[in-house]
Amino acid sequence: EMSVSARPKAPLEAGHIIMISNILDTSDPLHKLFFVAMVIQFFGCLRKSNLLPPSLRAFSSFHHLTRGDIHQVPGAIILTLPWMKNLQNKSDIVTLPIADVPGSIINPVEIYNSFTAECPLPSPKLPAFSLIRAGKLITLSQQQYIDILKQYLTRLNPPAEAYSSHSVRRG
Repeated sequence: EMSVSARPKAPLEAGHIIMISNILDTSDPLHKLFFVAMVIQFFGCLRKSNLLPPSLRAFSSFHHLTRGDIHQVPGAIILTLPWMKNLQNKSDIVTLPIADVPGSIINPVEIYNSFTAECPLPSPKLPAFSLIRAGKLITLSQQQYIDILKQYLTRLNPPAEAYSSHSVRRG
């Protein structure tokens, strides 16, 4: 019996991210976290498994980005990834620069720096895409990320089922 393979998800392009930025609900902390995470995923070509934990309880500072893994330097941010699914040598650490894109609506450095200035965390060991509201840590999970991405794509009217979190990496 022949199996039918799943159709690959469509790539999310810079234009999609710009359109999402135009309708982003910045009053919702999860949507703010989502947007910053999406921009970092897009420019870093990251898997959601590196970017976000499945839940706060399942967070691992070895597997998921922490605030301390993202270093702000002039003209760039540098991600330190101690774990990646496709690393052959488990002792390797990947450093990934994401360059400033002056004048861009979706400048990853400007978006990330603005986010961390507005939403500082008390420890660099906390999940990168977290913020504190009313004394409580709010962390974006992988499923929340996917759900919010689908919400925005539905509003923009491309077929949301044609996209997934991997679409951001593919773009």
